[in-house]
Amino acid sequence: MRIRFALIIAGTALFAVPALAGTVTINGGQVTWKSTQCVAPPAPPNATPNPETPANDMNARVAHYNAYASAAQAYMNCLSNEAQQDSGTVSQSIVGQAQTLITDTQKNVTDLGAPLRLPPKAATLVSSPGAAPSTPTPASPAAPAPPIPPMPPPNSTSTLLMAPSAGDLPASPTPPAAK
Repeated sequence: MRIRFALIIAGTALFAVPALAGTVTINGGQVTWKSTQCVAPPAPPNATPNPETPANDMNARVAHYNAYASAAQAYMNCLSNEAQQDSGTVSQSIVGQAQTLITDTQKNVTDLGAPLRLPPKAATLVSSPGAAPSTPTPASPAAPAPPIPPMPPPNSTSTLLMAPSAGDLPASPTPPAAK
């Protein structure tokens, strides 16, 4: 049952990745974005004023121009909305993937260092010459790894992504004492 549930969750996560609405192309370090949802309106015929143009024709040209100006405004709004949506999607995707890489690397450093650590002492006896033996004192356990900072909320206006500092990583293994 647990395996089936895990497979369902994993499958859902694969399809939950938001898709871009526009097309992003990177060529030679240059990034271009092109809308796939917005269509530019066709320009109206040239409305060059001519004193001999009948009033009805001029009124029709002005109406065409006004319709074009309205359609151009709707097109610009569409571009803005699509670009903002794509920008947020890309930003969240980059931050999420970077956070996963940071977490995986931090775990890898911890896992690779684990076999190199000396096991904690079960008890330490402290006594002075001629004194009665003291009660064993348990050794202090190793400090737990620091928590990973939480992901920023979706659609946040600023994103702060930080790699762990040297103090966040496990300490270097202590070599065994020479005999």
